[in-house]
Amino acid sequence: MDKKTFPELFSFTDENKTTKDIPLVIPMIQRDYAQGRSSAEEIRKSFVKALYDALSSNQEINLDFVYGSYENIDDNKAFIPLDGQQRLTTLFLLYWLIIKKEKIEDNVKFLERFTYKTRHTTRAFCDFLTHKFIPEFEHSLSFEIKEDPQFILLWENDPTVKGMLVMLDELNQKFYGNHPDSKYWDRLPNITFFFADLDELGISDEIYIKMNSRGKPLTPFEHFKAELDSIISNADFSEKVDTVWTDVFWRIRDENGTQLPVVDDAFLRYVHFVANIICLKESGLEAPADHFEMIKDVFLKKENQMLLEKSLDAWVELDSDKFFESWFIENQPSGNSFLVNIHQSVNLLKKLSKGEEQNMRNVLLLWGCIVYITNKESISETEFRTRIRVLRNLTFNSEYEFRKERYTAIVTETEELILFGTINLETNSFNQQQKVEEAQKLEWIRNNDEKHELILSSLENNNLLLGSTCLIGTDNYDYFDTFNNTFKDSLNEQEWIEVSKALLTYGDIAYRENSWRVLVPGKNSGIWRSYFGPNTHSDFRKRATSAITGFLKDSKNGLNRKQIVENWIQQQDHYDWRYYFIKYPIIIQKSQYGKYWFPGDKKGCHFYAMHTPLSTSGRHWEGILLALSNEKGWSLGDYGNGLMLEGTNKFLINERHQSEIKESEDENQTKIIETINIENDHEYDLVDRVEFLRLILRKYR
Repeated sequence: MDKKTFPELFSFTDENKTTKDIPLVIPMIQRDYAQGRSSAEEIRKSFVKALYDALSSNQEINLDFVYGSYENIDDNKAFIPLDGQQRLTTLFLLYWLIIKKEKIEDNVKFLERFTYKTRHTTRAFCDFLTHKFIPEFEHSLSFEIKEDPQFILLWENDPTVKGMLVMLDELNQKFYGNHPDSKYWDRLPNITFFFADLDELGISDEIYIKMNSRGKPLTPFEHFKAELDSIISNADFSEKVDTVWTDVFWRIRDENGTQLPVVDDAFLRYVHFVANIICLKESGLEAPADHFEMIKDVFLKKENQMLLEKSLDAWVELDSDKFFESWFIENQPSGNSFLVNIHQSVNLLKKLSKGEEQNMRNVLLLWGCIVYITNKESISETEFRTRIRVLRNLTFNSEYEFRKERYTAIVTETEELILFGTINLETNSFNQQQKVEEAQKLEWIRNNDEKHELILSSLENNNLLLGSTCLIGTDNYDYFDTFNNTFKDSLNEQEWIEVSKALLTYGDIAYRENSWRVLVPGKNSGIWRSYFGPNTHSDFRKRATSAITGFLKDSKNGLNRKQIVENWIQQQDHYDWRYYFIKYPIIIQKSQYGKYWFPGDKKGCHFYAMHTPLSTSGRHWEGILLALSNEKGWSLGDYGNGLMLEGTNKFLINERHQSEIKESEDENQTKIIETINIENDHEYDLVDRVEFLRLILRKYR
């Protein structure tokens, strides 16, 4: 077998050692040119990039075997390729492009002898390219070709011609798009292939005729398999791809008649998932999106090949549905359970296979399961039961930590947690507060029995916590069940407001998010989930834990929320901001996200209920005015406006230690009609400001 370049196919040396110029004819049995099809974009781009990389770096690239034979056509010898037509057509287009772009005139006549026997239109188009068309390279090549007056519209119905036009644009853009003055002609001999003359080999061309007559193009997955198989030395790899590994993804397709993932696509997603894990661990970056780039960048390394095979083997003997159902549950269990609530459907392998969006939580949980399955000989079920729950706790409470500069540590620590049960407190990876909490809970589990861990597991499964128990703490073990019975995401808006009011009676539970905005848990479970999440404010944790513990203790002893609130209100003789939240629940009800703005350094009796999560954006109401908004004859205007006296230009505003009734004289001028001083002791009112102002408002009505 000889190694040849493309131009060398256009000559033939006979038995007399005489060399003649011959044509290269694509025979009728060959399918249409497929590399230009829209469905072959990935293959086309990958092949063109490989050619470009070789020529731009002046490196040799071998395009594998081209099989064919020499036959007499019209009494003239011609080379007939029976395998390699796709590559040869691409090389014809590449040579044509470089010749035209770089204005090469010597030794280029061979290109005129490239032709197709499949269709008259294809032959005519090739003749048009090589003999008649002169590109200007001012627009896309396909545009210039079709605008040429010699271009025949009928050619656009020829799939091979359509494919050639697409490929010409691809080649032109890749080779000359960014560097139009580049030179490649002298480097074209770097492109070679092995040439096999079937006549010399004594092989019948029948098998190739049958193969090509089917006209069935290879799928991207088949190309991918071939490329991957070519670099993996394990002889079992190809067999497993087509048998036991494919069976893994075939088994998880059945889902009650819904749209099912294509097995090839599912397999590719899984390989890409493993490649992503490898790259995230090594560099913090994801693997290349292009499958062939991924192979080159990731799986040339022997250790990565072994990890891929091991990760695929993991599922061969497993029923994935049963596996995930034995460890996970998709919602908070009704009773005590070691199942890990992940708040979604539990078969993470199926979710990946179907192409559902892979957030970092799911990536790490699935990888944690794979690490366990592939190391079951050294990890007991009891150990994994605890460790996968800890991983859930870390992943569900580290949303803001999932950044590329942390990925290497995060993936590494995920593996260390599953393998050894360790948490590294010295690294910048998962949320630091959550890591400290998990380390403390692991120590607590070691010092207590299985029943204690079961009750802790049930607390962590609460949909409002999902692992973040920093505001309850293991010291309050006796109240874990009471918490689950009290804080349920099934509560309606009114019930949540009652819980918020009751909890406020035990102290200042507000969480300061920044210098001016605070979070007070309110009317829906989403607000409470945010409230219970991990944070680094030790003063807040101390205040909130004290309040929650007091509330749970009284609840366990039989006091209901209404009794707690009524008892507290009756005892008040001075009034802080909490009093107004509790006495006038419209303040809690109006804040869509539980966010409030307290002007000043300390929380006083002048504040705004925000209708937005982060900034006021003019969408807010003053809290005391909200409490007064049901006063007859007065109405609260748009966001941020005062309390308006209907039918007049008079309005009430509330400030820190006083209120004012004003009147608008024109668009820019207002005058103060009355200043109302509120008796106070720093941040406390000595009268109920709402009731005091209500009496004054009635005078104006």
